[in-house]
Amino acid sequence: MNSVSCPFGEDYCRSKNNREECKNGAFFYRCADLDSTKFYKKALEKALQYDFDCVRSFGVRTKWDFYSDRKKKEDSGKACEGCREKNTEAFECRCQYLRANGKCLQQNAKGMWAEGSEYGILYYQLPVSDGYNGKVDLVLKTKGADELFMTEYKPDRKKTPEKLLRMICEIVTYCKTVKEGAIGFFGGKRGKWSGEKLNLQEENIHPAIMFREGSPQHQEWQNRAAEIDLLLEKHGISVFIVKGETIYRLHK
Repeated sequence: MNSVSCPFGEDYCRSKNNREECKNGAFFYRCADLDSTKFYKKALEKALQYDFDCVRSFGVRTKWDFYSDRKKKEDSGKACEGCREKNTEAFECRCQYLRANGKCLQQNAKGMWAEGSEYGILYYQLPVSDGYNGKVDLVLKTKGADELFMTEYKPDRKKTPEKLLRMICEIVTYCKTVKEGAIGFFGGKRGKWSGEKLNLQEENIHPAIMFREGSPQHQEWQNRAAEIDLLLEKHGISVFIVKGETIYRLHK
């Protein structure tokens, strides 16, 4: 990876590991003070000034063996083994994908977000590249169109909420990195893994954030700083909300 200067400086980093990550890949969205009330205004301003195009150095391939092993478990009905409905992005996103695609062994556990929505859940926990372990929480697809949204999702966790800024910085970073690999995965020879082969160009793939109605992120959205809207416009980020068991779009 190319060395990229973090726009926030080492004073924002909560640990030595965070400082090294910032130096070696611009993963500054992990910075603790992106969630800090004290420094939030400053962080918003710095994020507006940051050139996210530098993250393209992360690499574009995806982990085909990872996908292959996952699909084998889904097709054999073993994808739900060990599922405990944990309150994390990974578990909730996996469960929603499996339910939406008829692969969950506990279909009656609760409803599906994609039901009654204009958007379907095409995939979940999509690794951004071979060179980094980060994952896009959900890949949403506009129903009836070859249009994807690489989506950062937060479950409704009152004790450990994350700010909208962190979600925005993370998904812009991931989306810029994953686009080329996603075109190959969903539109190329391996399009079969997703159940359908799509006709995609980079302009068909967008960054997005999503949260639950009544969550800390929803509350911040309702009283958001002006910089949040500027960041959304600058990077073409869509905003989705889960109301009850349906996905709605708040911002295009």
